[in-house]
Amino acid sequence: IEQGVPRELIAKHIGAEVLEVPDHEEIKRYIESEFPDAHMETINERIQVFSARPRGVFDRIMDRFRSRGAIMRDANLEDVFLKLTGRRLRE
Repeated sequence: IEQGVPRELIAKHIGAEVLEVPDHEEIKRYIESEFPDAHMETINERIQVFSARPRGVFDRIMDRFRSRGAIMRDANLEDVFLKLTGRRLRE
């Protein structure tokens, strides 16, 4: 599907960070209304949020939903795989 150095693939397809929040309808609606350019994937009762502009997007979501279990983490090759294939690892 894609070839390259892991760091470059992550930067090209995901960005530096991924936001993870609980799969809750209120949170999903907030992200969709406030950040329509963000891409979301639901995996194991968590929503993973990807955006080309993560810092501003993620800081606002973290401020609002940190107490509900929102976390930021470094992006990785698994995120690239899921985005490019649209498949979960367990499939």
